Amino acid sequence: MGVIDTLVLDRTAQDVAALNEKGTYNATDLNRVGEAQAYLAGRFRACGYGVSIAPKVNWTMEDIPWQADMDRYLADLRALRGALRMMETTPPVPGSMAGLTWEQANDIEKILADLEFLLNNMAAAWYYCGEIYAGEV
Repeated sequence: MGVIDTLVLDRTAQDVAALNEKGTYNATDLNRVGEAQAYLAGRFRACGYGVSIAPKVNWTMEDIPWQADMDRYLADLRALRGALRMMETTPPVPGSMAGLTWEQANDIEKILADLEFLLNNMAAAWYYCGEIYAGEV
């Protein structure tokens, strides 16, 4: 199972009310998203895209996420999202982590899942359009 498979896309208001694992946003979520961002940045670089981010992936429950940390967290997400033309169904990056809703938390991880989908389809299209064999003798 890859990091993209661990993304949480189905939080609900009931999760928030229950304060369960999906209903709270903490170090586990920050690390999961950071790891997915790092993975996708590597995939972009392998495809020739100049996406340069270095997300934090070692958050602990004792860490305090400062405003600058959260601004960087969302800036990294914006950099990834901005590398490709996204689908109409892909949500925007939240403007701030202050007052993050469960819907916005889902949106953050949906953006990453959509990027994986697009990168997979882009790579599959190379074969079908003959790009792999272009210029070969």
